[in-house]
Amino acid sequence: MRNFIYGKSNLLYININGCLIMKGDEKSSVDSFLDKRNVIAVVGATINKKKFGYKVYKAVKESGFKVYPVNPKYDRIDGDRCYASLKEIPERPDVVITVVPPKVTEEVVRQCKELGISRVWMQPGSESEGAISYCERNGIKVVHHACFVVDGLRGTFDEGIFAPKWELPK
Repeated sequence: MRNFIYGKSNLLYININGCLIMKGDEKSSVDSFLDKRNVIAVVGATINKKKFGYKVYKAVKESGFKVYPVNPKYDRIDGDRCYASLKEIPERPDVVITVVPPKVTEEVVRQCKELGISRVWMQPGSESEGAISYCERNGIKVVHHACFVVDGLRGTFDEGIFAPKWELPK
């Protein structure tokens, strides 16, 4: 299993679980996912408050993003309209966060390409080699093996908190 996002650099950023999140020159690219002006879709949002689909959706919403829940099983989540698919959302999301099984993520990234969505964040457990490769081949920026909430919103991408841990040999 690959533990990287895209790009090239000698500096590596490791998350709290020891997974490689990004290489040094990718920080600005990851920051583009976290821009508060982004419209975000959470695919796999759920009404079950114990599941990560709910926790991610709620955290993104409470962080001030315009966010759309996507799950064909529900009409509403916490009073917000829930959409059956990305195609039904009234505006094109800037970022899609997947909180679904890997096989579903593989379909989601194909939908992203069709809809012109250029950034996908795969929550841990939702990624697959196929989905990651598809994104890389089709010009979709992808973050994987990192949590949008813990590693992104809560600042572990902040160099003051998680500075580069080591350098690759040159």
